[in-house]
Amino acid sequence: MFLIDYLIFFFIGAIFGSFIYSFINRQSSELESANISIVSPPSFCPQCKKTLKPIMLIPIFSYIFLKGKCWYCKSAIKSSYLFYEILIGIFSVAFFVEFDASWVSVLKYIICLLIIIQILLDYRFLLLSTNVSILIILLGLGLAYLDTKISVIDSFIGLCLGYTSLWLINFIFKTFKSKDGIGSGDFIFLAALCSLMGYKLIGPIVLGASLISLLIYLVSNREKQLLPFGAGMGIATLSLIFFL
Repeated sequence: MFLIDYLIFFFIGAIFGSFIYSFINRQSSELESANISIVSPPSFCPQCKKTLKPIMLIPIFSYIFLKGKCWYCKSAIKSSYLFYEILIGIFSVAFFVEFDASWVSVLKYIICLLIIIQILLDYRFLLLSTNVSILIILLGLGLAYLDTKISVIDSFIGLCLGYTSLWLINFIFKTFKSKDGIGSGDFIFLAALCSLMGYKLIGPIVLGASLISLLIYLVSNREKQLLPFGAGMGIATLSLIFFL
């Protein structure tokens, strides 16, 4: 792989990083306003509300060119934008160093980005997007059809067992405690992850998620909050993708 390849993968990742950060922020805004979605309105400054021009949306370069300030009102642009762009850029390079640049790898890369979205949503808002989980399910089944590592049957069984296992645990918990112990979004997300990885890895995903989510809870010092179990599942799955 040549240097130009690394730069291309990094820049593509930075574009996705910018999109992911905007998506996460708009999910937060959707909780407060019905007028904001992922497609509308166009990108705007959160302070002065003016629509940003395309040249102001180039990942990393725009932040440097604008010196971290809005072109119009000169208010500070959150450095989180730059952080996400660099982080996903580095992740993209690492991914395509680990995996060959093939159609199967591109599909797996897109799935990984969707998993990252779910990780960030659950970490920040204890929220998992059902639409993103369903998209992972569809792509996971498609990947099983194209790839030889996991059969479509293994993928479908994983989908069913992933959902029913957490549903059953929650059902038993609710029977005794009269309240939910696991969010319904976790059912669908685990189903999605097991459709990607196959039913044989449901144990490592759940065990890894338990340890990771507990660690996140302790490190973030969240008081009287639920464990970000979805984030733990996502991180555990990304680890399995890279190291198995």
